[in-house]
Amino acid sequence: MSPLLQDVDGAGAVTGGVASGGDVGPDERLLSVAEIQQAFRELRARRLRASGSRLAAPRRLHGLSVSEDRAPAGAPVLSPRRTRRDGDSTALPAGEDTHCERWADSGDRAPQRGTSRGHSAPTAVPGRGDIDALGADWVTVVAAHAGAGASTVALAISDAAAATDRRVHLVETAHPRRSGLIAAASAELGTDAAGAWRRGSRDRVTIDRRVADVEPCGWPVLASSEEPAVTVLDLGLPAPEDLARLAADRTSTVVVCRPTVPGVRLTEHVLSQLAGQPVMVAVVGPARWPRAVKANCGPQLRELRSRGRVVRVPVDGRLQTAGLTGDRLPKGVEAAGRSLAALLMPAVPPQHRHRHRAAASQPGAAGETG
Repeated sequence: MSPLLQDVDGAGAVTGGVASGGDVGPDERLLSVAEIQQAFRELRARRLRASGSRLAAPRRLHGLSVSEDRAPAGAPVLSPRRTRRDGDSTALPAGEDTHCERWADSGDRAPQRGTSRGHSAPTAVPGRGDIDALGADWVTVVAAHAGAGASTVALAISDAAAATDRRVHLVETAHPRRSGLIAAASAELGTDAAGAWRRGSRDRVTIDRRVADVEPCGWPVLASSEEPAVTVLDLGLPAPEDLARLAADRTSTVVVCRPTVPGVRLTEHVLSQLAGQPVMVAVVGPARWPRAVKANCGPQLRELRSRGRVVRVPVDGRLQTAGLTGDRLPKGVEAAGRSLAALLMPAVPPQHRHRHRAAASQPGAAGETG
């Protein structure tokens, strides 16, 4: 202890006669201002050390209760999971399937078919137990790169199929804030029974798009009376690891790109991952490609061009300004949709009412198909 503290009691008062109100004793001396200030500083430091030692035990007990207690028998073991949105860790019971959806769209996921939240897989999908597989007769539209125009192509294919009197179900898996089909329906029908998909109609096309940030865990289901003949999935920009899964499902896939050097290079990369799968390319842009673009075409894209499986989709100024709306698509885009639909799905006979009308105008034409 400092000699100065010997002249100061626990309350910080100077000892001796002065402390009791008397005179200074003959053997005592008064402390200078500097000495008194130093004594107070030493007292303050001693009190802080004392209070710290009193708090040490409660802190230790609290640490034991958090980090060293054993979980009760039968309690689920928690494992951390990082969320994609903000990077925070949340704890979920170990063994719980934390990966609800595996089809990516610009960082966002397209849902698996499942039975969560009260809805089940569409009845037209074979192998209902395999919640990862897509229907073999589904048409998937993917973008080779950002801004390719996958939603426009998906809508053009859907409209073309609906023009042949087939019911079409168009499902967009993009995040609601990135939806390209947000205004494509001519009538809004609310949400589905599960509340996970927002539904709209466009002639014979039913459009479903995500409602909220939370990713649905199953495909939207239509009523049995509205069961579609054609299902089109707008998957947007898939993650690289998801392209292998897409190839394994053997669905007919349309890869959408722009006629630029990066565009055709990225398209070649996507085609290499979809090798052996029915695939075609929709190129959104001018009819004549720049020489540099042609020079950078890979072997798979060149082969598809030689086989007539590359379809040009013209750029329309109105669509660039207004986006996709409930109005009809421009004629050039409609024609591209018909070309893609003819490659993707077999022709079907027209409905009876069309045959009757054709028979009335052209005798003997009733047996022909459109």
